[in-house]
Amino acid sequence: MTQITKYTSVRGSLQSQANKLQIGVAQAFLDCEKIVCLDVSPSMNEKDCPGLESRYRVATNQLAKLQSENPGKVGLVCWSS
Repeated sequence: MTQITKYTSVRGSLQSQANKLQIGVAQAFLDCEKIVCLDVSPSMNEKDCPGLESRYRVATNQLAKLQSENPGKVGLVCWSS
């Protein structure tokens, strides 16, 4: 499964917003308006979504869309157990 790497700057993410404003991620987090909880457990590898995409791929695609529509306003919490 593709893992989200810590501190990866994804367009619209808190990290990218922090980089743009030259502030820390913790400071950028204060402006969050939405929090997304993302399951990154092995069950997310199941390819039972439309187009036989994995649950993880569908979730991260939706997250990327949400982040691009709300740059610097979406916090992400991942868990696997």
